[in-house]
Amino acid sequence: MNRIWISISALAAVCSSASLAYAADMPVKAAPVVAAAYDWSGFYGGINGGGESQKHDWAFNPSIPGAVNQAFSERVDSATVGLHVGVQKQWNQFVFGVEGGVNDFAGLGFARHTGYGVDFGSFADMRVKDIYTAGGRVGYAWQNWMFYGSGGYATGYVSTRLVSIATGLEVLGFATSVRQDGWYAGAGFDYMVMKGQVADVILGADYKHVELDSARHCNNNFISCVVLNTNMHDIRTTVDIVTARLTFKFNPWGPAAVVAKY
Repeated sequence: MNRIWISISALAAVCSSASLAYAADMPVKAAPVVAAAYDWSGFYGGINGGGESQKHDWAFNPSIPGAVNQAFSERVDSATVGLHVGVQKQWNQFVFGVEGGVNDFAGLGFARHTGYGVDFGSFADMRVKDIYTAGGRVGYAWQNWMFYGSGGYATGYVSTRLVSIATGLEVLGFATSVRQDGWYAGAGFDYMVMKGQVADVILGADYKHVELDSARHCNNNFISCVVLNTNMHDIRTTVDIVTARLTFKFNPWGPAAVVAKY
């Protein structure tokens, strides 16, 4: 009996030693990889292009006694090209920044109205050629994507003129150009397509709705802005701009500090 227990004990010791040796030779499972997410912090600038739609509300002020079409609205659409620059900083998954930009409405004609007030021999034309914006952005980052909302100050020079229906020529002395201030609000997204040695390449899309406050227009050449000037009018302008964006971003604050956990 003692020999049996001694044999069993010896066999158990051998198995135990073999098990420990095998366990020592087993590969250790690697710890989960912690990957650095893209850091949206930095300075950036780029170009954009797309389309825009303008709406102009014209109202005579003071009103013209006995006249028709005292107020009317007209639209005009065109292509647009622009520039944008900004700076932003990321905290966790949120990105806060400021951005400025300008959009030129390439090939833009005038919004045109036929027959107004007491003048049925002229077209009334309206347009804003350039829009300047400056405001804030708040974004939410997810991997290489960032979705954001934006808003702030907007301004642009709104022009009006009269054009003779008979000759097609501008009626001298009736052109106006007034800088009108207002605001914008919008939204968009960016996607980092290439992380470069000097700058990162980002593609995106952006939408802005611009409201320019109503302002007084009057003849600024031959007729002074006096009461009962029959061409004094108020113009209120709204612009909707949709663009695709190419952006280059530089990060002077070093490598990404945001960590994605898997």
